[in-house]
Parts: sequence; C-alpha cells; structure tokens
Amino acid sequence: MAPLPGREELLRTWQEMLADVQTDGRAGGKDYLLLGYRGVGKSVTMQQAVELGQKTGYSTVGLIGNPDTPMVTALFQSALHQAETNDRPSPWQRAVQGLRRIGGVGLDLGGIVKADIKLTETAKPNADVAPASMYDPSAIGSTLARLAEDLRAEQGRGGLILSVDELQMSHERDIRALGGVLNHLNLRHPSAPIVFIGTGLPHTMRVLQGRDPERPLITNPARLFTPVAIPGELSRDAFEDALQRPALERGVRWTAEALDRADEITGRYPAHVQAIGAAAWAQAAGPNKITAVDVAAGQRAALETMEQQYLEPRWNDLTDLQQGYIAAIALCGGEARSGHVAAMLGYESSSEVSEMRDRLIRTGDILEARRGWVAVANPMMTEWAPQKYQETWMNHDPGLPGALPSLTDMAELRDRYTDGRSARDKEALSAAEIARLSWAKPARHVRGSQSRPALEPGRRPGPGRDQDSGRERG
Repeated sequence: MAPLPGREELLRTWQEMLADVQTDGRAGGKDYLLLGYRGVGKSVTMQQAVELGQKTGYSTVGLIGNPDTPMVTALFQSALHQAETNDRPSPWQRAVQGLRRIGGVGLDLGGIVKADIKLTETAKPNADVAPASMYDPSAIGSTLARLAEDLRAEQGRGGLILSVDELQMSHERDIRALGGVLNHLNLRHPSAPIVFIGTGLPHTMRVLQGRDPERPLITNPARLFTPVAIPGELSRDAFEDALQRPALERGVRWTAEALDRADEITGRYPAHVQAIGAAAWAQAAGPNKITAVDVAAGQRAALETMEQQYLEPRWNDLTDLQQGYIAAIALCGGEARSGHVAAMLGYESSSEVSEMRDRLIRTGDILEARRGWVAVANPMMTEWAPQKYQETWMNHDPGLPGALPSLTDMAELRDRYTDGRSARDKEALSAAEIARLSWAKPARHVRGSQSRPALEPGRRPGPGRDQDSGRERG
C-alpha cells in the first residue's frame, strides 16, 4: 500500500527509526502518538507504519482503546493468538505465561477458564474491578521487553511494535499503566527493541494527564510520547496527488477544473477527498479523464457516503439531548464555551450538563478544545448536525417533561450570551437558513419555532427526567 498523500515524510522517518531501534533498542527510538480529528487518516497511517515494521521483521501487538477491557487482558489475548499459530515453543508462548502470571488469568480472569487457555466470551473483567496485579507496569514492561528481545534473537532482526488505536478511549487505569510500562522500559530495558505507536483525537494529551493535576495519570505525556498532528486539511499538492495518482495508474487523469471543483467541495478534508474521488470515478463518462461535470454529478453520492460512514452511526447512538448539545456547538461554528452551550440548551450553569459533556468527550463525539471550551470531534458535524437535530426536534413530543429547544430557540439564546463574537454572527436563524445548514440532504419539514413553545432562559428539563437521557430512541 502506497503511503497516504502528505504522510510520506512521517512514514520515512518512522522507518528510519525502526532500523535504529532494531540495533540500539528503545534508546534509538521514540514512541509516536498520531493526533487528529476523525476522518483524517490516523488509523490508516498507523497501520501503514505497522506494516513497514512487519516488512523488516517486527512483530506487532495491536490494541484498541476500550474502557471496559483491562490492557493486560487485551495483551494476553493478542499474545495467545500469536502463540496458537506456532506448534513449537516460541517467544509468544513464553509471553502468554508471563502475562498469565501478572493478571492471574488462569483463575477465570480475562475470559480464560481452562488450563489449555482457550478463550470464551464470558467472565471478561471490567477495568474498574480488575485486581491491582493486572496493572503492575514493571511486570508488564519486563514481559514485553523479554518478548521483544526473544523475537529479535529468533529472527535475527526486528523486534516488537505495540500499537493502540483510539488511545483516548482507554480506561484511566490503563492509561496510567501504559505510562508506567513505557517509563519502565525506558529506564530498565533501554536496549529492548520495542516501540509504541498510537492514535487519538486532538485532546488526547490532556486525557493522558487526567483531570486531577495533583494526581496525574501520566506526569508529563509530552516527555513520554512524540505527538504528531495529522492535519485535517491536505496541502494542495497532497490533495492533487491523492486524486491523480490512483487515476493515472489506470490511464485516467483529472482535469484542472475537476480538481478545483473537488477542492471547493471537500475543503481537502482527507475522508471527504476519498469519497469525492470514488464518486467522481463512478460518474465519469471517460474514456481517459475526469471532468468538473463528473465531480458535480458525484457530489451528492460522496456526501451521502460521508453521512453513512462517519456521521449517522455516531448520531444514532446519541440521545435527543446529546444531539442537542452537539447541534448547539455546531451553531457556534463547531467550537464554543461550555457555558455558552449550556445556555443555548436552557440551563443556567454548565455544571448542570457537565455529566453529559464528559460522556460525549469519553465517547469521542466532542473534545475539550481548551480549558472551558468544547468542539465537535468531526468538523463535518458542524454543517450536518443542525439539520439532523431539526428532525429530532420535529419528532419530539413537546408534552414530555423537559421540552427540547428548537434551532431558533438555540440561536436566540446563543445571541443573548456575550462572548465577543461579531455582530453578523449574532443574527437569529430563519427557517431557510436552517435548511441551508444541511449539505447532505435537501431540507424538509422545516418550520419556525412558533409551532413549539420557546425554551425560556434558565428553563431546565422537568422533574423525573434524566438530563442526559433525553427521549430514548426507538
């Protein structure tokens, strides 16, 4: 697989570093953390980095951030999978035994219920109740160091790559343990050929520190990890390369006008560029070029692809009030003060919706842009969420306790909140303007707020209704 456009230099640096780690151990490398919004290609870039390592003899342990599964359980399951592919004794089988001792997984822990270490779907531990022994960074680090050294000795090259996707989703105990493991490796096993690479949303470094400055999860994440920002906008050269290169390989080229039109539609957002490229290809009459007419014809299909793959799956998992929270951020341009969002929903204080905000941060739907500010995790939500929320509001029963505010209600409450925005941003939204907020679908059934009682400033959901539950979706 060719490197993603715009990521070539990063992958070249990574590959050179792996060569140093193979000979000099961790002392010759860095632990990378790829940070960016959803849809910018973090996970794909990490996978390409892992594949480069595999080509040079590195073995891999790939994990996904999960607040419900202890890290050592996931490590054990990954090592077990590797061990089961070998009929003879291998470094992986020794690692399985070491991880079993750490977690006590022979005693019905981590889904391990038999002496022959077969996995089941039952008895999986929760990170909140897992024993402290499962989080011993020295024991885990030493086990991984030995595994890496044994793998290099067995193959005569390579080592071990530990990867974690969506690191910000990990349980706090796992984050603390990971920091301890990497620190232990740096101090006690600097010659071990093991390196870490992970991905996360832009606020992940703050997640790694934790909320209590007096008891941080990781004392100084910037010293432990090398953060690499994956941009949400490709350079013009990388954008053109992303579309032209695969087309030219098939004897087709994009015209300059087609590239300009695609640039205008996508804003060079990586996932959107991919979608418009596929849609324009499907629409092209050929035989050997893609034109601006093809791009325009494929625009709706591309937007629907983005909606189906990136937006609707997350949106449909949200309660009505959570959808309202995201729509409120969107009406502020995709980023807003927490207090501003609370006011737009009719609350007097941001503390009244802090639990909902924290839950949306944990699930990766929003992020803490900076202290006191929140932002949508996927910039495409900024234009898409208001229209979808309008549909939610239209289907909401105003007779239920805690009526949802309409978009116009939100806009009016937004404009009463002073935060220094320019006057032109403080105009209330008309029904037509609300309709235009949707780029994915034509507006339908849009009406003014007069058909619903406006939410008064400071009004809160009525008694008996959980502020974070909204109306349960069917």
